[in-house]
Amino acid sequence: MWSAMPKNYGLMAWVEKIIGYFTLDSYGAITPLLESMRLGDRLLNGDLVDEGWNELAEFARSSVCFVADVPHTWLLPHCSCLVHHGGAGTVQTALRAEVPSVVTFRDSDCFGAETGGGRERAQGSSFALWIQFKKEYRFMLGHPTDDDDSSEDMDELFCNVIAAMKPTSPEILRATPAFETLRCLARPLRSLEGDFFGRSQVTTRIGSFWSHSWHGSTWQKIAFLFFSNNGPAAAAVGSASAVLGGLLYCYRILPSIFGHLGWCSIFATFTYVFTLLFWRRRQLVFLDRICISDDEKLKAEAMLVLWDPTFMDRLWCLLELAAYLHSRKAGSKIRLTIRPTLLGPLLQITVFSLIVFNAVTTFAWVLIDGFWYFWLVVLLLSSVNFWLTAHMGRDYCRTIEKVRDDIAAFSVDKLVSWCCCVGHKDPASGMPVPCDRKIILQCIQIWFGSIEAFEHQVRSDVLRILVDQLSNQVISYGLLVTVTVPITWGYLDVVFDRFRVGEYAEGMHSLMRGLTYGLAMSPSLILLLFRLAYYLRRQRSLYLLELLASALVILCGLCIFVCFVAWDLSTFTVLLPEAPIAAGLLFCVPTVAVALVVWTVVPKIKLL
Repeated sequence: MWSAMPKNYGLMAWVEKIIGYFTLDSYGAITPLLESMRLGDRLLNGDLVDEGWNELAEFARSSVCFVADVPHTWLLPHCSCLVHHGGAGTVQTALRAEVPSVVTFRDSDCFGAETGGGRERAQGSSFALWIQFKKEYRFMLGHPTDDDDSSEDMDELFCNVIAAMKPTSPEILRATPAFETLRCLARPLRSLEGDFFGRSQVTTRIGSFWSHSWHGSTWQKIAFLFFSNNGPAAAAVGSASAVLGGLLYCYRILPSIFGHLGWCSIFATFTYVFTLLFWRRRQLVFLDRICISDDEKLKAEAMLVLWDPTFMDRLWCLLELAAYLHSRKAGSKIRLTIRPTLLGPLLQITVFSLIVFNAVTTFAWVLIDGFWYFWLVVLLLSSVNFWLTAHMGRDYCRTIEKVRDDIAAFSVDKLVSWCCCVGHKDPASGMPVPCDRKIILQCIQIWFGSIEAFEHQVRSDVLRILVDQLSNQVISYGLLVTVTVPITWGYLDVVFDRFRVGEYAEGMHSLMRGLTYGLAMSPSLILLLFRLAYYLRRQRSLYLLELLASALVILCGLCIFVCFVAWDLSTFTVLLPEAPIAAGLLFCVPTVAVALVVWTVVPKIKLL
């Protein structure tokens, strides 16, 4: 975003002498001046001045101020005249500043050039006053006229251009690889400083449009994007590295450091964190902070809404939603994904709670004698992390209920826009700001026929999609396996320790147990606890009761976990102590059967 004032304060004094301002694109219609700006000081110092360029160099030395960038909203009111090629942003800023403009159309990125005959109409002609831009708008919309009435409402013209959803240039439609949005801990989402446009690229296909509110929690948003984009890859790479660490330990390349536990979990944890932060997912997505464009909604195949409590209040957020719904063909599937940003921290905390559980188990096994003392210490040290997970789970359940209520009562009259909040004046420059609300509501009327029709679609179609996703699809089996994979890492330590000393049957038994706990028992247990957290979601008036409600969720989970562990231990210590593989099957088969029943029988949450 442009700042209100230029950072080059020498420019502020120099600009007082300005009588005009030129903006040039990369095509270089005025080649010598473009070259002088590109070559900079080398040209001005005379190093590259050929014969015939001396006059230009002298002019540039005395009358041209070279800057890397400058905010147009500050600069243009100081100008007497503006000469440019009719770019969308320059046109809008010039109109706001009420500066006379001379437009020299040269290529396809100017208004009117893509409607057929634009270049021919522009050849050899200039338009000396800003009012002439209205002709170009009319021409692009297929309504040419000679009426130069300057009182015509420009907002309506802008609205028609936006509602047409046709880019004025191929360069306008841009996207960025998903990993670019997450570089440097998602700096484009954390910082309002810096220009990230260079991370985007021209495209004809956007894999997913990321819609979000700038007024919600930034870190929740970042945590969700890291997990949703890099979490599955991190789980896979972490598991592969756990196997690698186990093989190195098994073949005695790595020493024994924590008895029979350690290397698999260590390898997996470090590679998981590294992959989570630095995985390069290449899906092309649109994020407003990087892909600055007025037509970004046009060709997105899917839409991801990063929902927070402020999303349904923001006018521009709902415009993005409306544009996506309008872009879908009648009868086509609406690939709309809505996820509360709170889900990111919740999943991340669950994963790291299980990693902490592995670490506690590692040290407790080495330092504590006695079976019951061991489990007592493990559960006590791990209880804080699991309680926090349960507490956030209940908060998430309250969140999805609020989403339902917000959309069920949706009305455009409740939407908030920045321009109206500041009284339609830029707080920094004092310049008038056009009303976004008026233009956006006109666009919605064009797309849906009426505001009421749009409100009805949001309250019906969007509400139905949203409720089903947030209450049922979010807690999917695949997602929970990604979360519970650290349990399998811990068992791999035992597996390779057995292989190291030649106990292959016992090692296979431990492998079956680890896969059963990680892929069957734990995801099913989390599903049951999520349902319980939903039924206990109501926030209590006393904080102590809140603590007890979350503790009750964990206590129920602990009881179920103890039942599975008791059956597991009894199979190879009591029933089949001499047949470890048979004992493993005796534990695995019933547990997997119970998991299948849980995922089949447990009812869905019905919010409607």
